[in-house]
Formats: sequence, C-alpha cells, structure tokens
Amino acid sequence: MKKDSFSTIICVLLLVLIFFSCSKPPAKEGKKFIDEAGRTVIIPPRLDSIISLSPANTEILFAIGAGDNVVGVTDYCNYPPRVSGIPKVGGFADVNIEKIAELNPDLIFASHLHISKVLPALENLGFTVVVTNPVTVPGVFDSIEFVGKICARESETKILIDDLHTKFESFSALLRDKGKFTVYWELSEDLWTIGKNSYVDDLITKAGGQNIAAHLNAPWLQLSNEFILHANPHTIFLADHPYVINRDALKNRPGWNSLAAVQNNRIIEVTLEENDAVSRPGPRVIEALHYIAKNLHPEVFKDVDK
Repeated sequence: MKKDSFSTIICVLLLVLIFFSCSKPPAKEGKKFIDEAGRTVIIPPRLDSIISLSPANTEILFAIGAGDNVVGVTDYCNYPPRVSGIPKVGGFADVNIEKIAELNPDLIFASHLHISKVLPALENLGFTVVVTNPVTVPGVFDSIEFVGKICARESETKILIDDLHTKFESFSALLRDKGKFTVYWELSEDLWTIGKNSYVDDLITKAGGQNIAAHLNAPWLQLSNEFILHANPHTIFLADHPYVINRDALKNRPGWNSLAAVQNNRIIEVTLEENDAVSRPGPRVIEALHYIAKNLHPEVFKDVDK
C-alpha cells in the first residue's frame, strides 16, 4: 500500500514538472503596450519565438521582416507560401493549447475571437498574449505599426506603411467623384453577410460601394430573402463560392431574377485566394481594395490594370 502511494506521488510530481516546463513565468521586465483590446501587456525583451493565432497577424509578421521568429501558426495561415513549413497550432476556435505550450513561445499574437476563452487559458499558463483587432483600412495601418513596434521592427514597418499609404492615396484618387454602387456580400447560402463595424464593410465603402447591410448594427448577421429583394443590390459578391454556391444556383432562387445584379450579370464569384486577401485585415489591404473596386468600377481600372 505504501509502495502504491509513493508511486502515485511520484507520478503527480512528474506531471506538475511537465506542466511548468511547458509554460512561462509572466514577463516582469520589458516595454509596456496597450493592445487593441485595451489590455496592458508587458513585452519580453527578447522575442526569439512568436506564435500567430490569425492569418492576418501571420501576414503582418512576415511583411515586417519578423517571419523568421514565427514558430507556430494556424491551420488557415497560408500566406506567404513559406508558412507551410511552420508547425500548426489549430484553427480559430479550436486552438491547440498543448501544442502552444510545447512550442513555448516568447509572445503570442491573438485576435478578438480569442478573448473570451483562448486568451485566459494562455495567460493562465504564463504566456504573453497581444490582441489585434483592426476593423477599418486605417485600423490595418495602425495594427501593422503596432506589431512593428512590439517586434522592434520600426524601420521595416515604416517602409511598408509609407508604401501602403502612397498606394492608398493613389487608389482613392481614382475613385474620387465616382458613385457608390450597392453591394450584397454573401458569406453563406443561408444569407449571412457582413454589417456595420466589419473590415469588409469598410473595404466596400472605400472601394466605391455601399453595403446594403451597413446600417444594421452587427459585424455579421443573417438577412432575409425579402430584405435582399427590397435592397436590390447593384453587385453581388459570392464569398462562399469556393465551398457552396455559384452564379447559376443564385439565379434560381425565388424572386432573385428581378435583382439588378442578376439582370446585369454583376454576380462576382470570389475565389479562395481572393477571399483570403479580402477577409484578412493585413498588408494585402490595397490588393483587397483593388479587387472590390475593379468589380464595381471596371471602367476606372481598365487602363490601370494593363
């Protein structure tokens, strides 16, 4: 009996040692930052290993020259191509905490999707976590600058930001005095779309469009068939096209043949690559704007894209 009790104690001690060997003590020294969730975070002096829990953050890290420090990414991180060789730590909701603990990073970049559950679990293990949450084009510029400061990549980040600002100003000049065409952005065939305070909504606005759900106070929401028919959008983007719906199937929906977008053949089937660029608030923001704008105002970009 005593031998069994002793063995049990030894096993428990080993488990405790393993747990603490895969976690980090909270950083006590380093620079203080207020992240985009309003949290005060102390960044460790050295950032040799970083984990990104969103494709947008992954793209930012590589764009500012911190890609060599990235040791873990999500299953959805696929750009730039070199991220394919980096260990995966799960998806958005199903983050693999054990894998993160095994990789033992100096810093983790998370998104607003992780605040309620994933963030507390990581902080309980002693990891330093920074949240980014841009929902506008200017917010993307701010996030890139923020990540650059945290990673001590100010010079590389300034070059990137200056280039993006220049391109954005040139892009905006092309659309000056152009009309705003109404847009329905379909996320799923059961009519989920993007609304107010969402990144894609701001992209649509700055690309010369007017989201038919922009006045509805939710970043994602489900519309009714009647709402869409009444709104009568000028252009429809099928962001779920690679998975489910296509142009022909949409035309067969009851009453949709009366829509201006259908009658004028302005139904845009968004590819996977295009959807990635548009849905990720990161350094491909100008590419995202250009994609939406050229489908709304093709006459403006006819000569530009030659």
